[in-house]
Amino acid sequence: MPSIEETLATAIIEGGVSYSDFLLLTLDEWRAIAEAITTHQERTYRNQWEQTRLIAWHAIAPYLKEGVSIYQMLPLPWDPPQEHNHTDKAHERPSDEEIERMMRRFGN
Repeated sequence: MPSIEETLATAIIEGGVSYSDFLLLTLDEWRAIAEAITTHQERTYRNQWEQTRLIAWHAIAPYLKEGVSIYQMLPLPWDPPQEHNHTDKAHERPSDEEIERMMRRFGN
């Protein structure tokens, strides 16, 4: 558990809370502020990595094999698992025979 000095420093530096306002906070109010600070920091961290991934993707996409997704190129810990498992088959256009067979089966 952080000391009161560390907690005060976090409130002032990360949360923009003044010293006098910090002294007036209840424990529940401080917890809410600390949670908001943490959420903001996590969102900023993820956003920076998403931007990095997008820049990297645009820089190297012309040199990647066909069908390599941005999620496969640089997977991030918060990506949904199914996004890492793209298969080329799932993104292929159906053949003319498959289209004709579906048209006969389901009509126009």
